[in-house]
Parts: sequence; structure tokens; C-alpha cells
Amino acid sequence: MYPTPIEHAPVAGRVAYRGALYLTLLVWMLPLIAILMTALRSQGDLLAGNYWGLPAQISLVENFREIFTGSPMGMFFLNSLIITVLTVAGVLVLSTLAAVALAKYPFPGRTFLFALFIGGNFVPYQILMIPVRNIVLYLGLYDTIWALILFHTAFRPDSRHCSCAISSPRCRTSCSKRRGSKVRASSGSFAASSCRW
Repeated sequence: MYPTPIEHAPVAGRVAYRGALYLTLLVWMLPLIAILMTALRSQGDLLAGNYWGLPAQISLVENFREIFTGSPMGMFFLNSLIITVLTVAGVLVLSTLAAVALAKYPFPGRTFLFALFIGGNFVPYQILMIPVRNIVLYLGLYDTIWALILFHTAFRPDSRHCSCAISSPRCRTSCSKRRGSKVRASSGSFAASSCRW
């Protein structure tokens, strides 16, 4: 059912795999490399059309000084930090509560509810834009940080977090049996184990 591990493939297959891996990594990293090269260049270098060559002069400090003094970039970073920290905290709390309920308490419709969590990952954000905008306007949160925090928290209860917690009791049991331990699966610990999911 699963492909053969690359360690067991013929030498030609391993070489082709490594080559494709490094080529894909380079293509994936090209936009980041372009951003870094642009941050290093002076304005004159960019206007001359030197996008991919070595910079004629390194202007990293001057570029960043201009960004932070000529625009409210510091406030943008602070807003991003606040939104990220509060959203991650909210998602972790809600996902953990859902995961524990789905893992520990058998109730009718549990599998269907978990399927809804997984299915929510396939709903494109573009479909939600107009309804969410209307809800945010109705709540009076339009153009506030709280609108972003609530949106990302409400639409990111992470199914991977739930599925890991749901499979954790069985995994902990099999790990503890292999190690000869007497630890019970219902110990409530969500510590990382050496199990492979």
C-alpha cells in the first residue's frame, strides 16, 4: 500500500530522488532568495534592473532604516504579534477541548463531528469572506484587531491537533507495552512519545 522507502530503492532511484528534492527545494526557496536579494540592494541597483546579479552595493541597514522611519512598520509588527499570540492561544485551547471531548467521551455522532472538523479544512476562505464580513459588521468589530483574532480562531480549530489527541491514548498504550511499563492509557498525559502515527 505504501511506496518502498527510499533507502531500499536502487542507486539510480535514490540519486534521482535526491536531485529532484534539491531542485524542488531551490524552486521553493526562490521567492525568499529574491526578497533577501532585494533587501540587500540599493534603489539605484533595482532601477538599473539588476534583480538576480550580485548587488553593486549592500544597502541593508539603509533600507531597513527607511522602512521603519518612513512607514508605521513597527505598529504593523506589533499588530501581527498580538494577533498571532492571541489566535494561537485561542486555537490551542479550543482544539484541545474538542480533542479531549472527542477522544475521551463516547457519544452518538462523535465520528461525524470529527469528520466535520476535517472537512472544514477543505472549505476555501474565499467562500467565507462575505458572510464573515457581514457578521463582523453586525458585531461592530469591523476594522479592529479583534475581528482578525476571532476569524482566525473560529476557522482554525486544527483537525491535526484533534486527531493527534484522539490517537494518543492508543499510541501511549502501545508504547508503554513495548517498554514494559504499567502506565495506563487514561493517564491524561499529552506528552510527546516516540510513537509514529
